[in-house]
Amino acid sequence: MALRLTTYFIFTILSFNSYAQISIIDNNIYLSGNKIDSPLHPNIVGSNLFAYEDMVVISNSYTASSTTKTEVNYFFNSLTEKLQRVEWINYSTAYDRYYGYVINFSNGEKILNIDDDYIDRLESEFGFKDYSFKKKKEKLILMIDFLDGKLNFETYDNKSAVIVNYNIDYNGGINNRYEVCEFTDLRTSSMACKQIGFVNSKSILYSKSDVKYKSKMYLVKDDQVAILNEQADKQGQKWYFINYKGKKDVNMWIKAEDVDLKEK
Repeated sequence: MALRLTTYFIFTILSFNSYAQISIIDNNIYLSGNKIDSPLHPNIVGSNLFAYEDMVVISNSYTASSTTKTEVNYFFNSLTEKLQRVEWINYSTAYDRYYGYVINFSNGEKILNIDDDYIDRLESEFGFKDYSFKKKKEKLILMIDFLDGKLNFETYDNKSAVIVNYNIDYNGGINNRYEVCEFTDLRTSSMACKQIGFVNSKSILYSKSDVKYKSKMYLVKDDQVAILNEQADKQGQKWYFINYKGKKDVNMWIKAEDVDLKEK
């Protein structure tokens, strides 16, 4: 994971590429060969730069509280100079769990236009108003207080993160989905994610995506599932292949109409 394995990042000193708008030399940011200052990269411990293919990443890590460590990664396209993605990942040292949010931009924002006010606006609009953990039987629940409501998530092991994934389209429209993610590339914080859904009523599970393969197993309202796959049967009925974590992992099919994705 990004927070735990930050020390494994290799920050290389790159020679300046005249074709690139943004580049890194001696852990400083250069725009068309001119050094720039940015509030995203203060000269303090915990702030680092690295480049990967056509991306420049600014990574800031700090201790948010006695029980929480935070890493914020800003991904810029080195040619367009625009911000494409922000990852805000928290790690609870008390519960050994990762959680946070990701913002994907279709339009982006040029690095020279990003100031403290812009950063504060992002955090106030997309950040969590509050969050806490509670134990419920054998499960650990993450309770997130958003600006427009509250939602509870069952957490996973310490290799997975509960993520709210926001996408901002070219017209400024915002949609989001809830995901459980694992980091697959520490250099770029690439994540493999599965969407989280919530069962909306007592629902039968099936061994195949066909009503003829009904099992004796069922889930109840508000049970949380991770969607591994989806498909439609010959009648046009949509199905999800899901993972449910109880005392044992359950991988079965469920009718899509029985699962709420709770997207905005």
